[in-house]
Amino acid sequence: MVSKNSNSFSVYETSVEDVWEADDEEFLSLISKAGNLSRNPTGTPRTLMPGRVVRLETNSDSSLSLAQPSVERRIEQFNSLINSPFTDLTILRKLSWSGIPQAIRPVTWKLLCDYLPASSDRRSSILEKKRKQYRDLNDQFFNLRNGHDGAEIFKQVQKDLIRMPMLQNRQDLFGLFERVLFNWSIRHPGSSYVQGINDLLTPFSVVFLSEYVKTEMNSSGELKLSAPLTGEQMQNLEADVFWCVSRLLDTIQDSYTFAQPGIQNNINKLSSLIERVDNELHKHLMLHKVEYLQFSFRWMNNLLIRELPLRCIIRLWDTYMAEPEGFSQFHVYVCAAFLLRFKDDLMRQNDFHGLLVYLQALPTHRWTNDDIELVLALAYQYKSLFSQAPKHLDYQKSDIQ
Repeated sequence: MVSKNSNSFSVYETSVEDVWEADDEEFLSLISKAGNLSRNPTGTPRTLMPGRVVRLETNSDSSLSLAQPSVERRIEQFNSLINSPFTDLTILRKLSWSGIPQAIRPVTWKLLCDYLPASSDRRSSILEKKRKQYRDLNDQFFNLRNGHDGAEIFKQVQKDLIRMPMLQNRQDLFGLFERVLFNWSIRHPGSSYVQGINDLLTPFSVVFLSEYVKTEMNSSGELKLSAPLTGEQMQNLEADVFWCVSRLLDTIQDSYTFAQPGIQNNINKLSSLIERVDNELHKHLMLHKVEYLQFSFRWMNNLLIRELPLRCIIRLWDTYMAEPEGFSQFHVYVCAAFLLRFKDDLMRQNDFHGLLVYLQALPTHRWTNDDIELVLALAYQYKSLFSQAPKHLDYQKSDIQ
């Protein structure tokens, strides 16, 4: 079975090699909205997500509740943690789970990525050291792009970057992406560059750019900056993006090694999870010969970046960074919740072609953070149900054919 799965995965991966250019607050209140999106199959009491407050149970004549803190209050909470002599990262993660205010997202992401130390006194020196370390690394590695081994990697990197709307008419960022991706590939020969890694730089780049300028993404996906960056700012941005994306990729390394076993494993888990939580939808997909590999490979390889507006991805990543194994294990639960948001439309599709066309161009262009909150709420339910009993998500019934 393993051999069969591996072979079919390799065939599929080859067949989609050139399709990457195709383009694509509070918890209990959200759960009530999501009630008709899922059922609670075990009757297990719902578990409160990190960073959420409990709404008080009241009668219909009472409006007493505990509301989410205001944006200003949340910023105060973040600043108090971040500016303390030693940031309690456990508390920071709990606070970040339900979203990070835009103004302090760059420094918070750097802390959650372990790029900045918890000790505030050491941050400036560590940041300077890491940025210099990247400059030295770039001097050492980037010249290898013209060599025999580096030329093929560099060619593939450039091929993928040309397809990215965000980089159109932005030679400064195009060069940044080139160097970060090539240098990472040379530094990680066991993984090397795989199509799709280029997308993972986008959230980091946009978030860290906001430390210097205002950013705007137009309807075509092109990135506009309110002012040009200085040379020093671009160097610092590049180093920050490199180290943070490297940290992310370390957590999902087996998704980008030969045959991408991490992605195969997560697709299998997704299939088993949907079979458990919504067998009706699972049977509908199976009836029409739709394999999870055919639509969720991209979800796993690109972490939903091709499926969602960037604003939603950034909000999603707030939670991924706060959640243990967010980009690896929790992502599977998010993909399950994401798929179920479209169940009604999927059930109306009565053939393979209709289902696959719909799944490959899901209508998310109008999505907001509220939609992401609904997905996260449902994903957290699934994690609470299954993460302590992983054998419930075995692949005996749901192997990729």
